[in-house]
Amino acid sequence: NDHGMGLRDKGSPLVMNNTIVCNRSSDGTSAICISGSLSYPIINSNIIAFDSSSVAGGSAVSSTTPANQIVFECNNVWGNYPANYFGTLTDQTGINGNISQDPLFCGISGSGNYYLQENSPCAESHVPAHCAGFRMGYYPVKCAVGVQPGSWGKIKTLFKGAERK
Repeated sequence: NDHGMGLRDKGSPLVMNNTIVCNRSSDGTSAICISGSLSYPIINSNIIAFDSSSVAGGSAVSSTTPANQIVFECNNVWGNYPANYFGTLTDQTGINGNISQDPLFCGISGSGNYYLQENSPCAESHVPAHCAGFRMGYYPVKCAVGVQPGSWGKIKTLFKGAERK
């Protein structure tokens, strides 16, 4: 402790390649909370989605640190309630490779499967040019979404086989 300042008031933390999903708060706490006038955080290549707060003013990313001290780039902040951003760091969508789009996870909601679909805006091949082809979030592409051609007869045989078991 230096002159009464806590560790949260100074430093350059690196928050990179995280998938922060379904953070729930009843007190307005954010998934990422940046505070301190001597803090110089770098927040890069994260997915912050489906965060919710039951308190007015709650958000996924909140800040009291001056915005010019924060490096915030190549993040997907999407679908958070009641807001994506609050405080000194205003909406970053469209700035420095930041987006706000459905991350297109492989699993259904609540399954815990946060691997990316191949057409995800967070996948290496779909991120904004500013992000130099590096994916957003922790999990890579691990599922493909598509339609396989088939006939009614082929579909019926799948169900007939299931009835015999």
